[in-house]
Amino acid sequence: MLVSVGGKRVPFNPRRFPIRLSPLRSGGVVENECVRGRSNCGLLTAGKTSICPSGEQITNPDFETGDLTGWTPSGTITIESIHPHSGVYTCCFWELYASVTQDIQSLKGYAVPVKCITICKTWLYGGYCPHADFDVIITYSDNTTTTVSITDIDDSWHECDILPYLDTTKSVKSIQIIAGDYPTFLDDVSLLC
Repeated sequence: MLVSVGGKRVPFNPRRFPIRLSPLRSGGVVENECVRGRSNCGLLTAGKTSICPSGEQITNPDFETGDLTGWTPSGTITIESIHPHSGVYTCCFWELYASVTQDIQSLKGYAVPVKCITICKTWLYGGYCPHADFDVIITYSDNTTTTVSITDIDDSWHECDILPYLDTTKSVKSIQIIAGDYPTFLDDVSLLC
């Protein structure tokens, strides 16, 4: 499986991006770092800096509502009980370049600082396409984007870690997943703080 980041195609290997721990300063606050439960994360609420949000930031991340609650579809998309990764339901793409988008900032009222995110991943299934492609597009609060192109997804579930590719100086406004083949499947999208 390959990913494309900034126009460069590299093998997808989450082990290449180890978690780096920063030394804590007095009081447990790391300078210029977001620490859950502290007020230096850069999350703005009513003009004041607030703490990092906690928990899952994606609404209906596993499609277990049985519908597209929280998601905006483009193209032919259905929620089915076909090949779910977990639970009962999965999101099915039935046409080329069909997509789902979640505008986290509109749903939650804030963009999520990347420094606060501990998990950003999705599970993809190539369905009946031996080398399915997907694009995951992260839009930041300043309207810039990071696009991670994931290729060669076969007819089994693959966990795709997006976190190593995010710009740690920005905040996530929305996430979009675009299918480059069909029929293909999406499940368990996570943006966890």
